[in-house]
Amino acid sequence: MGTSVAVFLPPQYAYEVALTLLKFIGEDIRCTSKKLALYRTCNIAILSVLLVFVIKPLFEDNAAIVESIESIIAVGHPLTKYLLLIFNKAQIRQLLGEMSRISFDEFRFRDKFIAADTRFNRIVRIVQCVLPFFSGIVVLTYMLRPLLHHQMFIMKTWIVESTVINVIVLAMEYYLFLLIIPIMVGYDCLYLAFCTRLILHVKRLNYMFENLSNGDDPEQARKSLVRCIKYHELLLRTFQRLKSIYSFTFLFHYFSSLLSVCVELYEMLENSEYDVEQLAVVLALISQFGYYTFPAEEITSQKLRLHDLLT
Repeated sequence: MGTSVAVFLPPQYAYEVALTLLKFIGEDIRCTSKKLALYRTCNIAILSVLLVFVIKPLFEDNAAIVESIESIIAVGHPLTKYLLLIFNKAQIRQLLGEMSRISFDEFRFRDKFIAADTRFNRIVRIVQCVLPFFSGIVVLTYMLRPLLHHQMFIMKTWIVESTVINVIVLAMEYYLFLLIIPIMVGYDCLYLAFCTRLILHVKRLNYMFENLSNGDDPEQARKSLVRCIKYHELLLRTFQRLKSIYSFTFLFHYFSSLLSVCVELYEMLENSEYDVEQLAVVLALISQFGYYTFPAEEITSQKLRLHDLLT
C-alpha cells in the first residue's frame, strides 16, 4: 500500500464549536476557578428560584396545567444539563485527553479514505453550527412572548403582589433563555463531537482490520495485528467512559423530549389554529432527540461491523 500524502483533520476540530459555546458561561474544560464556582452557584440559585415560580401555578390553576408543565420543562431541562455538565466536567476533561492521545499510522490509509473522513468531520461541523442558529430562533420566539401575546411573563409563572419581585422574576426568565444556548447546545455539541471522534476511530480500526492481510512480511503482519488490538482496547475504554458520562443524560433526554413533544402536540390539537411558535418548538424537540439518537445508532452500526470483521 502506498504512502498517503493526505492527512486527517486535527482532533480538536470536532470540539471547537462546543468548547466555544461553553466558554460563554465561563466553562473552560481545562480548569475550574473560584470565580467560576461562585458564578455557578449564582446560576443554580437563579434557576432554582425560577423553578419554584413556575411550579407554583401547577397547584393553583387547573386550567393551565399544560402551560405549567411546559414552563417546568423549560426551566428544569437546562438546569439539569447544567448540573450534569458541572458533575461530569472532570470526566469530560479526561475523555478529551484520552481521545486526543489515540494515535494511528496515517500512512496506512488511502487518500480516498482520508477524504471521506474529512468530509464527515465537516458535515458534523455544519450541523454543530446550524444547531445554535436554529435554537436561537426558538429562544427568540420565547423571549418575544410578552410583547407578542401581551402577557407579563415569558412562561406560566406565579404572579405575586409585589411589582419589584415580578420584575426580578421576569429578568430571571430572560436570563434563563440567554443561558439555554451555551448550556444545552454546548453540552449537546460536545456529545456529538465525542460520538463523531469515536465513529471515525472505529471506522479507521475497521479499515485497518480489513487490510491486515495486505503484506507479505509475517512479522509486519503480527505487529499490525498487535497495534490493532491495542487500538481496539483503547476504543473500548473510551466508549465505556463516554457511556458513563452520557448514559443518564440520554435517559433524561428521552423522557423530557417525550413529555415536551406530547405537551406541545396537545396544545396544537387543542387550538383551532396552528401557532408557528409551537411548530418551531416541536421541530426543535424532534431535532434535538435525533441529535442524540442518530450518533448513538451510528456507533452501534460501526461496532457491529467491527464485530463481523473479527468473527
